Amino acid sequence: MAQLKQTSLFQDANLQSYWRLENDYTDEGGNGYTLTPTNSPVFATGQYGQGVDFERGSSQYATNTTVPNLRIAGNQSYVGWIK
Repeated sequence: MAQLKQTSLFQDANLQSYWRLENDYTDEGGNGYTLTPTNSPVFATGQYGQGVDFERGSSQYATNTTVPNLRIAGNQSYVGWIK
């Protein structure tokens, strides 16, 4: 499986975080922006490896509110695989 770490995008100086969500909420982008889960979302088998299952309740999420670089201000780009 190709991962972001193996692309030139991962080397972009503007990349703020990279969460693979492979059984943890660790930021692999190098900035240490680990997420904190709320209301116990669970990990589930995905197309490739693991993913987080937020279907179990609408109040489940993962966030990091202490990092100013993750606050939305101006134009931003997001990449994700959601099914």
